[in-house]
Amino acid sequence: MIDTDCTDELLAGLPPVVATTVHAAKAVLAAQKYPSWGELADAMEPAREAVGLPPHSYGNVVYPLASELTPDQRALAEIVAREGLALRANVPSGDALGRWLGVTPPGVLEKTIDGEPLWRALQRAGGDETKVLTLLDPMPFGLQIEACAAISGPGWAYRIPPAPRLAWRTKMARELGDEGKGWALETLGAWRPRPDGSLALAPGVTNLAFFALVRAKAAIDPAWDVLVPLDHEVPVAFVVECALALPFERLEPAVLAALTKVAGAWAIQHGTALLEHFDSGPIARLVLTITEKSLPRDRKAERAALETIGTRMPNVAAELAAARGKAPKPRVLTMLARTTPRTENELTPTQAEQLVAAGKLYDGKSLAVTQRLTIGEADEGALGETLEHVVIGDEKRKPVIDAWLYAGDSGTYFSAGTTKVVAQKIQDAIEVRGKPDAALCDALASVSGAEAEKNEAPTRKKKPAPAKKKR
Repeated sequence: MIDTDCTDELLAGLPPVVATTVHAAKAVLAAQKYPSWGELADAMEPAREAVGLPPHSYGNVVYPLASELTPDQRALAEIVAREGLALRANVPSGDALGRWLGVTPPGVLEKTIDGEPLWRALQRAGGDETKVLTLLDPMPFGLQIEACAAISGPGWAYRIPPAPRLAWRTKMARELGDEGKGWALETLGAWRPRPDGSLALAPGVTNLAFFALVRAKAAIDPAWDVLVPLDHEVPVAFVVECALALPFERLEPAVLAALTKVAGAWAIQHGTALLEHFDSGPIARLVLTITEKSLPRDRKAERAALETIGTRMPNVAAELAAARGKAPKPRVLTMLARTTPRTENELTPTQAEQLVAAGKLYDGKSLAVTQRLTIGEADEGALGETLEHVVIGDEKRKPVIDAWLYAGDSGTYFSAGTTKVVAQKIQDAIEVRGKPDAALCDALASVSGAEAEKNEAPTRKKKPAPAKKKR
């Protein structure tokens, strides 16, 4: 904690408006448990203007050195650092402000590399990963892993674009031994989960700390099992290396807990990779369950990979056999018509109601059908650019579903001729309303990309006119 005793002394040499502003901002800080950075920065605007500190700018910005500030600007920055306030200016935020000023000891980003602070060199790189790797790779591995952690999570203090995947492309990731052990033990030793269960450190930081312990062949405290790196930022090879470092009896529960927090495709990829080395029925069962939400074409490849593993892993094979026994009977649906309406006159009253309801499910807004049909990207609620109406029939070609597809990967499915929603398409995944119905999910996923037999609404065939009798 930075000493705040000298705040009054610093204020004494500044314009009166600064003192008034600081006291008002401190009142905001005291009144709310977690005021936002923006609220505090807005409260401090009069003080920033009074000392002539240039306003916050956008894009790739290179901050000045603290030595380049005027005395009044430095005094204000020190007050902000000491009191936990914020400035809408081109200076660091949070704890980094104190390190930048030299009020608190420097961290890895404040270390001098080739004549300038590392934070400034990274800002100059402007997010170019090749330039960043050129900066990082010559560093000693112990320093390099700290730098990677700094830009994997809290790098926004210096507005350095987070690059959590970049660390795994460094020379350090390929060749690290025990150089990061001390940093990792210090980092994880201070780590505590928040009361709401979330992590108090960015995943990019904990991933690297866990990895450093694995490479150092250090003992891993059971409390850190929840940090096993299985998220989408970590390449599969490192996921497997870190997970397999856990003792056998802790590996399965740790992996199961981690996979449930990972997005579907990544959970399948990482879980499958682990099953190549670890014959776990529960992990195989979880992966199989997640594949049920995949598109049919993807699920086929995912299941085939598991079948290959099952030839060597009996527990995986047993789960596959059980899944085959539970597979639902396939449901056949057919695309009957696919149209692209652009005016309200092209819709029946029910279709217009369906489109309004679909739009509300998509973006939460109740807008007129005419707004949904517009094609201008700037128009509020416009879906017309990619909007399609699809009529889907059963195996007897009887219309059973009206579908509205939009935004390339989204849509709403209604029971034919009604406004009853039966399913939604969200980022290409089909979610059925009510009771789970895997067969319907698969059928809708397959038919949505098919071509209609005719680009018109289905109609009943007229009976041929009776032949005229010959006289």
